[in-house]
Amino acid sequence: MKLNTAPVYMHFPPKGKPKPADTMDIQRVGFGADAIAKWIHERTDIQIRVFRPPNYSSTVAIAMLMVMVGGFLYLRRNNLDFIYNKTMWGFGAL
Repeated sequence: MKLNTAPVYMHFPPKGKPKPADTMDIQRVGFGADAIAKWIHERTDIQIRVFRPPNYSSTVAIAMLMVMVGGFLYLRRNNLDFIYNKTMWGFGAL
């Protein structure tokens, strides 16, 4: 097979012998799902849709910030005079 790397993606056509283009060159095109789906589509005309999961990191960060602010206000519920402090609002605005 004359292979130097593993894993190797190979396409065996229904008729004839495999051509050099029937072996996916991972060193050249990469190992991503998009590259593999494109190579399969070029070889077999079968379209594979790649689904990416949504990125929830910003949602989690905002939720954690809201929980921290809510917790801080809960702990300081008896003394909320810092809300009326102009210096604190100036630093917060910057």
